[in-house]
Amino acid sequence: MADLVMMLIKLCLIFQLYEEAHELCTQVYGEYSVLAARCQINTGIHYEECGDYTKAYRYFKRYGEVTEEVFGPDHPKAVRGKNILNEPMYKRLHTEETNNQNS
Repeated sequence: MADLVMMLIKLCLIFQLYEEAHELCTQVYGEYSVLAARCQINTGIHYEECGDYTKAYRYFKRYGEVTEEVFGPDHPKAVRGKNILNEPMYKRLHTEETNNQNS
């Protein structure tokens, strides 16, 4: 039980660090930068590994937007962003998001 508590505390700290890193990056380099894109995808991967696909989707979606703006739509990083969002889980979340906006 103590191990589980320690693991949860570590996860909370990791999430806080990712959020702080993203905030600092945005303040220094702006929303559309190479580092901002990296922060987006790394945070998305972390949320995905923890099973929070809704939050992961938000970060992956933003990653796609940032990489397309920074590198152009045909750059491998922008293509990677599109490919992530074409995975079944994220397609479903996109559909849910779209339906909620139209309601």
